[in-house]
Amino acid sequence: MQLTARTFTLELAEPFVISRSSDTESEVVQVAIRHDGQVGYGEGAPDERYGESCQSALDFFEQARPLLGDDPFALEAIEGRLAALPGQMAARCAVDGALHDLVGKLCGQPLWRLFGLQPAAPPTSYTISIDTLEGTADRARRAPGHHAIK
Repeated sequence: MQLTARTFTLELAEPFVISRSSDTESEVVQVAIRHDGQVGYGEGAPDERYGESCQSALDFFEQARPLLGDDPFALEAIEGRLAALPGQMAARCAVDGALHDLVGKLCGQPLWRLFGLQPAAPPTSYTISIDTLEGTADRARRAPGHHAIK
């Protein structure tokens, strides 16, 4: 399998404000894993609070590349080999997502079907950033359909 990675910046639709920061963009990493004419994609958002950065994720990918092997269906074995590399949960998530995407494509089936699930999106939470009372109410109104609002 061939792994390539890149970093890119996501521009947020509106500022995300919490007690320790205010962000208008997010730096993320994207992985592409190629095998047998198909490409699986995964993405992760490194978090500085956990000692992660886009550069540390890229370094993880360099170390992970030779550990992937050549059987994308050997997910448990691949994860076992990657367990030897410490930390970097965002990078691990990107690789895991890319491998699962690749397996679905190789099988010609969406992952929800392979997992025996319904095609509906899973329940998610939505975090409302710090704002004025009116701004908070407006953000809450614009967040229908979420399992939980924080």
